[in-house]
Amino acid sequence: MPPLTSEIINGNIDKAVSSKVYDDFIVKLLNELTSNPNFDPNIEFDPSKHIIFNSETDFDKYKVTTLSDISIEHDEAISNCAFTPAFPLFSEEAIDIMRYELFQEKVFKQYGRAANLTRFKGLDVQIGGYTHLTPFTAKALTHEKTMEVLNKYAGLELQVMMPFELGSINFGIKPYERVEDEKKNKEIYLAKNAKAFDKDADFVRGWHHDSNSFSFILMMSDTKDMIGGETALKTGNGEILKIDNYEKGWASLVQAHCINHIALKPYCSVERITSVTSYRAKDLLHMDPTVITTIKPSIFPRTIYNTFYPEWMDYRLDVMGEKIAWLRRKVAQDRENHRDFNQIEMINYLEDLTTYIRGSWREFEAVDEGHIEQPPLRRYIRNWAHNDRDLSSAIYNFEYEK
Repeated sequence: MPPLTSEIINGNIDKAVSSKVYDDFIVKLLNELTSNPNFDPNIEFDPSKHIIFNSETDFDKYKVTTLSDISIEHDEAISNCAFTPAFPLFSEEAIDIMRYELFQEKVFKQYGRAANLTRFKGLDVQIGGYTHLTPFTAKALTHEKTMEVLNKYAGLELQVMMPFELGSINFGIKPYERVEDEKKNKEIYLAKNAKAFDKDADFVRGWHHDSNSFSFILMMSDTKDMIGGETALKTGNGEILKIDNYEKGWASLVQAHCINHIALKPYCSVERITSVTSYRAKDLLHMDPTVITTIKPSIFPRTIYNTFYPEWMDYRLDVMGEKIAWLRRKVAQDRENHRDFNQIEMINYLEDLTTYIRGSWREFEAVDEGHIEQPPLRRYIRNWAHNDRDLSSAIYNFEYEK
């Protein structure tokens, strides 16, 4: 693992997007928006106009696939939802305003970082922690009407992992000259995309499991001429499936912590822009297997050290505090009801809390450097308030490791 360098602590500014990349590619995309006389970037988010998902028909039309359907059993699954197909969510006007906010120079240059998980380094950018500068985007992604759709698909209420992980951007950029060449040789790239799952596959982000439980993937690019650009995933039997048919403003929800997946490189398109929001269970007593394996600053340059880690600790301490408060209430209620104090049950809850506390620092860069021994990754109790097994008579199997 990379050590905790001064570059990482200072926000990976050595990987910041250059003025040339911004001027050569992003300014052109921004001008395409602003040259439209009907485009108004000052419109406020209106769910009645900007959310195009029809709850009465679209849940049946775009059915969820479960983990059971694809033969995946995973001890860290927080529900049985595996993934959804691509489904229509936001209007073109909504996406255009999101793009306008994203393309602003302050956002792109301050928060954009050259990607290191792609085969096309230098022209691929990832952006995180920027949505305090993009009010329309932030409201659209967190609005209760948006969350109603995602919660129903997930099978439980979700919450954004933490502010930094709201609407993170994977931005694959390609020179205009190369795109014109690809369009002239479209048959070659159709064949190449059909073989996109071998070791030489072109990708925006390679095969991986996400650190968080659920990932909400929103397509922000026009896909009419695009070949590729899909999200692909592996089933428990090793079969590879595509979440395809994305259109601009369409989205999918994937329990990506449990499913190995990849974002494929697009052909015949200058860009593939996706917004990815990370979710955990809203119920703080529910199992939370979130890690930072794929998103910590030493691995993912767009993760800004002194913004990410304070937010990470705020979120983890909120969960710890809620569990301690719940346990205090339980002890008091048991005493008032004259129940015998159950030592085994208490050991199970405290061991689970200890596992969560250790899980909050076990992947810190200081651990990677060997300053402290990394504790094992242990199993969690599924839900403190709604246990699916008896915790009162036997010690829970905390020794499980992936």
